Amino acid sequence: MRSFSQVFAQVFLCIAILVAAPSAFAQQGPDAVVGEIYSSYEDGGLGISPSDPALRERFSARLRALLAEEDARIDRDGIGNLDFDVFVDAQDFDITGIEIGTPEISGAKAEVAVGLLNFGQLRQFRYLLVMEDGAWRIDDIVAVSDDMPWTLSVLLAGN
Repeated sequence: MRSFSQVFAQVFLCIAILVAAPSAFAQQGPDAVVGEIYSSYEDGGLGISPSDPALRERFSARLRALLAEEDARIDRDGIGNLDFDVFVDAQDFDITGIEIGTPEISGAKAEVAVGLLNFGQLRQFRYLLVMEDGAWRIDDIVAVSDDMPWTLSVLLAGN
C-alpha cells in the first residue's frame, strides 16, 4: 500500500509535468519550431504534412484557419489546393543538407531561412513566425525560387 507521501509525490510530479510541457513549447525559439518539422525528414524519415494534428499547434491561428478550410475543401471536393509537400517544395523527396538559419527577430515576429537539397536540387524557404499565446508559431512559408516562388497562405487561399 502506498503512503500518503508517495501518492502526494506522484500527484505533484504529474502536475509538474503538465505545467512544464506547455512552458517548454513556449520557450522554444523560432528556429527550434522550424527544426521540429525537418527532423521528420532526417535519416530517411517520411516527413510530415501540414494537416498532421501534432503539427497544427505549431501554426498561427490565421494559418490554422486556412488549413482547416483546405481540409474542408478536400472532404468536399476530394482534392485541395496543395498537391505537394510544402516543406520540401516537391511531391517526392530525398533530403540532404538541411540548414536552418539563425532567426531574425523583431518584436513579436521572426523569420527563419531554411536551405536543403532535394535529390541534389537546392530548395530555399523563409518561415515567417509570430508570437502567439506565448509561443512562436508559423504564420507563413515562402518558397524562394527564381522559377516558381510561392507563399503557403496564397496557395491555401487558391490564388
